[in-house]
Amino acid sequence: MKQKFIEFLKAHNAHESYAQNALNDHHALVEDIMQRNRVEVWVSAGFDWAKTPQGQDYWTNLDIEWRNLVFATEQPAP
Repeated sequence: MKQKFIEFLKAHNAHESYAQNALNDHHALVEDIMQRNRVEVWVSAGFDWAKTPQGQDYWTNLDIEWRNLVFATEQPAP
């Protein structure tokens, strides 16, 4: 799922800004955020969206899309 997240960010032209915002706000690498958090919150756990040049709405929309993708690809338990 880690590669899917990176591809998701790149497909939305958000990989560089996500990485930079995470570094600026939490002094963390993207890999650290993925390692410390559940997959569905990887966008929301990265940094304080309101403090970014892209703004709250931009990251909210990406977060919703990411969560929908995660929940759509999860396999139901047998």
